[in-house]
Amino acid sequence: MTCGLDNTGGHSGSCPTHGRIGGIPADHFGTDCFFSGDDYILRITGEMRQTRMYGHQLILRRSIETSLFSDSIKIRDEIMNPQCTDETYMLLYHCNFGYPLLSEDTEVTVHGGKITPLGENSRDPRHMCEPSPDAKEELFLCENADSGTVYNRKLGLGVTLSFTTGNLPCLVEWKNMMSHEYVVALEPCNTYGMNRETIERTGKIAVLRAGDTAVNELVFKITE
Repeated sequence: MTCGLDNTGGHSGSCPTHGRIGGIPADHFGTDCFFSGDDYILRITGEMRQTRMYGHQLILRRSIETSLFSDSIKIRDEIMNPQCTDETYMLLYHCNFGYPLLSEDTEVTVHGGKITPLGENSRDPRHMCEPSPDAKEELFLCENADSGTVYNRKLGLGVTLSFTTGNLPCLVEWKNMMSHEYVVALEPCNTYGMNRETIERTGKIAVLRAGDTAVNELVFKITE
C-alpha cells in the first residue's frame, strides 16, 4: 500500500489516515513485455494525479517490473511537482507480510541504521510470536537503514526489501501480533513515523521544488 502524498499517519486535519494517493485510480496505465537477451521482461505502468483546487498538485508515475528468470520485483516511482511553486509531500510504502511467511519462526532484520522504539509497547523488533488476542501494536523507527529482511527459519524462505535512501531516509517497522490482524510491515518513508500535523511542527516535512521530480526504487527479493 502506498501512503501519501498529503499524509501518511493517522487522521490529521483535512488529511485522511494514510493520505489520499492509495485510493486514486491510475491514468495512462499499460503493460509491456519483451525479450532482453535470453530473459523476458514484464512491466506494468500507471500514473496517479493527486490534485485539489488551491491545494496539492502532485503526480506519481509508477512502474512495476520483473522478469521470467528473476527472483525479485522492482518498483520505480517518480513523484513530480508540475507547479510553479514548491510543494511539501509525505510518502510511506506500507509493505505488509503475513502468514505463512509470518509465524513464531520468523525474524525481522533491519540492515544499517539505529532502531528506536515508538511507544511503551514496542519492545522487540526482531522476534515474532504466535498470534494473540491480547497482543499490542509495536512500532520501531530505523533511521538511515537501506533494507530489511523478513525470514522464516522453518520454511527456509524470506523476503528482503531494499530501497534507495536519497528520498527515503528511514524505515518504520510495524509489528502487529494480534489474532485476525496478524502482520508485520517494513515501511520505507520520509516521514519518521509521524502524521502531517506532527511532522510539520518538527520542520522535517519533505519539500519538492517547483518542476522537480523525486525518484524512488524498491526491490523485493526472495531469499532462501
